[in-house]
Amino acid sequence: MRSHDEPGFRRELRSIPSEPIAAETGRPTAFEESVDALRIRQVEVAQRHRDLDDAIASLAQAGACDELMLARLKKRKLQIKDEIARIARLLPN
Repeated sequence: MRSHDEPGFRRELRSIPSEPIAAETGRPTAFEESVDALRIRQVEVAQRHRDLDDAIASLAQAGACDELMLARLKKRKLQIKDEIARIARLLPN
């Protein structure tokens, strides 16, 4: 293994090719693709959350609903809210 002080060490480091950036290739990087996928997932999950909220409101307004079913729907809504928060933490600001 070469020491940092040896003359050839720095030349070897400079000769290591770097990956082209997205601007050079015209294609998104893997990071950009994963961020896009997370944003799409976030939108889908948020839509499910809104749909479930509407369903809960409709059932509650009807008055003649099963309380157990309503509780389960509310619990599922909280799980979806947690999933939205997890996705938000993974996304860059």
